[in-house]
Amino acid sequence: MSSLAQAIETTTKGFLKSYVNASQTKSMEALAAYLTDDCRRHVGPPAFLIARGAPPDYSMSNEEYAAEFNGMEHYRFDDHVLYDLVVDTQKLRAAARSEILVKFNSGETASRNFVWFLDFNEDGSKIVKVYQHNDVEEANKWLDGMKTRKREAANSRPE
Repeated sequence: MSSLAQAIETTTKGFLKSYVNASQTKSMEALAAYLTDDCRRHVGPPAFLIARGAPPDYSMSNEEYAAEFNGMEHYRFDDHVLYDLVVDTQKLRAAARSEILVKFNSGETASRNFVWFLDFNEDGSKIVKVYQHNDVEEANKWLDGMKTRKREAANSRPE
């Protein structure tokens, strides 16, 4: 394996695993270490975004994603399992399939499946673009469940 392929593989694995640390510390520093300052995060598929009321080409900056990520008050990630990884050194890209194992404050567990397409800088040490493809049914259940959890938490707070 070439040193570039190794760098892309190492960066990809580190980035995906860093979700666990970032969720447990409630800090984006672990994730940000693998991203360029101007990295854009794209979410898909477009039909999912449209159904949720977002534009089909929705993307976020690191700062926008951090604000979203830091709102994770009802759960944490316990593991992020990498199932498949393909590296293309000519296009400076990696594709991966993964599953995030989630634990809610209530003790419930869940999982989310993703396909990732990551674009890299010239030496493979940083990600310049993230495309996160959601399992649509899981994502819809997740978002609806989060609304319910937030509502329940708000209703259970003493006044």
